Amino acid sequence: MSDADRLRRALRSRARRAPRDAEAEAERVRRNEELARAQAEADPGPRAPSPAVAASTALAHAADAGSQLALARLDQDAPLRLHGDPDNGLDDDEEAAAIAEEVLETTVAPDPYEEHALARAEALAPMLHGGPRSFGISRLPADFHVLSGADKLEWLLALPDARASVQALPAEELVFLLDTIGLADAGELLALASARQLQAAVDLDVWRGDRIDRRAFAHLLAVAIAAGPEVVDRLIAAQEDGLLTAFVARSALIFEGFEEAEQAAPEDWELFSAPDGKFYVAVDTEDSALGPIRVIVESLFRMSVERGRRVLRAVRWELPEALEEDLYDHRGRRLADLGFMPRDEAREIYAYASPESTRERLEEQLAGVSGPASGTLRPYMPGAAPVDADAPTRTDLALSGMPGPGFLADAAAMLPWADQERLQTGLVFLAYRVQAALAERFDDSDLLVSHARHALTTADMGLHFLARGRAEVGAAILQIAPIDVVFSAGHSLVVQLHLRATALRRRLGAASRAGLFDGRDGAILRGLLRPLPLWPMAEAELVAAAAGNPDGRRVAAAAAATPSPLPDEPDRDIDDEDADSQDRAAAAGLRPYERHEELRAASLALSAIGAQLTLLERSVDGALSAAMGTIDAALGDRTGDVTLSALLATSVAWAVLDGSPRLEPLGADALRRLLVEAMDGPEGGRRIRGDLRAAISRALLALPDLDDDGAAALEAAVGRALDALDHELGGLDPARPVDVRFVGAALLVAQPSRM
Repeated sequence: MSDADRLRRALRSRARRAPRDAEAEAERVRRNEELARAQAEADPGPRAPSPAVAASTALAHAADAGSQLALARLDQDAPLRLHGDPDNGLDDDEEAAAIAEEVLETTVAPDPYEEHALARAEALAPMLHGGPRSFGISRLPADFHVLSGADKLEWLLALPDARASVQALPAEELVFLLDTIGLADAGELLALASARQLQAAVDLDVWRGDRIDRRAFAHLLAVAIAAGPEVVDRLIAAQEDGLLTAFVARSALIFEGFEEAEQAAPEDWELFSAPDGKFYVAVDTEDSALGPIRVIVESLFRMSVERGRRVLRAVRWELPEALEEDLYDHRGRRLADLGFMPRDEAREIYAYASPESTRERLEEQLAGVSGPASGTLRPYMPGAAPVDADAPTRTDLALSGMPGPGFLADAAAMLPWADQERLQTGLVFLAYRVQAALAERFDDSDLLVSHARHALTTADMGLHFLARGRAEVGAAILQIAPIDVVFSAGHSLVVQLHLRATALRRRLGAASRAGLFDGRDGAILRGLLRPLPLWPMAEAELVAAAAGNPDGRRVAAAAAATPSPLPDEPDRDIDDEDADSQDRAAAAGLRPYERHEELRAASLALSAIGAQLTLLERSVDGALSAAMGTIDAALGDRTGDVTLSALLATSVAWAVLDGSPRLEPLGADALRRLLVEAMDGPEGGRRIRGDLRAAISRALLALPDLDDDGAAALEAAVGRALDALDHELGGLDPARPVDVRFVGAALLVAQPSRM
């Protein structure tokens, strides 16, 4: 579609907007008459109708049947009316009442752009970057993501039509912006929000588990109060009666009539009348909810006496706990529409599914052997709504700070642009699902960035595996496999590594300890043993993170606090206190796995550790756990020196001395024999003899159970162990007694008192 066509469609849409209609005027009359009746009930006596009521009644009577039919047709045409816009044909009270009525009927607050996709795209256009379209990253300008919260707010308020652009945002994106800016400082942005966005702010931020956080709601209400009474009314109108009832009921007592209130209200509580003069509200003067309750009651009666009375009667008779159960169900349905599943359902994406079986099934579908035909892109996204590639209706804020093109982007580039758009939207909803599975607060914008990165890179790893590294096959797979299936394959590859790491740790039994696995391979294994397996970052990444590089990798704290998404995780068999403390200390250097090269490197590291354990098990002719107890007794207070490389070096040392590996600390005599019999060279630079090195390597590597990766890894590890012996012992004089206290930790040396 050309720019001219889009402009013509936008102008036609705007032309359908109506001025103030008779239906709205009739609603005004009804509410004024209702208020007059309420006042008459509170103070019975002859009272003439107010001029406003009389005038509104006359206007209502002036509307004929033909006008009503025209208005019904106009309502079907759904004219665009921004909330809080002085030009929308409604005053603030009318607008709040209309919002409250829709919430009462549907439990969902209205979105002014719900039936106006083109107008939404037009309103969002000033917010989007004007450069070439890129897959997998936010549509907001790159500079926006590095702004401070205050600067982001200033940028949004400076848009040509800030109200139109802000209300055009998907509801959850506005909530994430509020969190990024800081709610306390975002009153001006809150004032521009639509009713649907205000309801989403409560759904995403005010709940903790299945209970309402009254303090969080009071904070949101305080920001709305500072923004103006019309914002308060819109916020209150956008909430279900049950939520307001539950908030008030936990602090207030409600009475019908002053006589009942005077008799039953506690003496030290503040008692005030509702605006209708019929109901009275009592709240403890020490209760911090007193102020918010006053505001809620006044707002309710401003928009509708009927609603105000309905809520106050519910406070008298309804149980807050029962109300919260219903509210929680309604909230869950609204959040599901935004892409946030209930936590248990969201976590199903982390269920293990054999990547090999998934790949085999997809390859059969691509070959036409089984399954549906290809050609329809099916990314995970609620409703799978069509996307107009030329008129984006989202900013994809969740994809800010993504790592840049990867295999997934290469495969997506082979799809039509419209399919890329839908796939990108699918990635956003995938990020929301991960957020729902792992985050305590759905609106945590910092965690969303890292969870979005985790979602995208895990899907990237999964697609690379499923497509066997071929981008054209990856593009075909994206035509038949939902993106959550691709993500599941990537995560399951990591789970396979986690299970291998757990099996390796268990081979050491109860004697295993966090410090045993040293070096780079040990860091990889320790990361894989975490509830959410993590990769130890390279030095360059750590430097970038320390410098505050805004690349979306906010994983240090997030990874340390992430609950386990792994199904049926085996019981931990490391119960040393230092295991958890060392894991927490290392969390700043860890992040989720992101690239298929990391999966390969981790697999090689586990093969290396497994091969070394196999050699050590042969050295003790059985389980390592029993031998570790003997070693601890011999080492005394130097048990902290026990590492996998030290165990291997010790086993190699005994093989050099006696021709067969053993796993027990060396004493002073054994060390001197090693210096005399196995080493030669100049003073200060002695080394294991070359013929012995070759013979020992051949003997130790004769393990038929090892695969190619394990054999290569063990050969390298034995070489490192021999080099460690050279380094540790090469400077000692074989003609002098060996003082074991000055032998380092490269191999296990028994303390003199223990020999």
